[in-house]
Amino acid sequence: MVVQLRLPARLVRELDRLTEEGYYGSRTEAVADAIRHLLERYR
Repeated sequence: MVVQLRLPARLVRELDRLTEEGYYGSRTEAVADAIRHLLERYR
């Protein structure tokens, strides 16, 4: 499934930094992980 979203440039730069440093393979992977953590927090 494809979901589009808008993020402030600052957050995109942080996502790019995390992928460049090898924490995630892509922005998509980083965002999916962040959403998983958020959902777990509210379970």
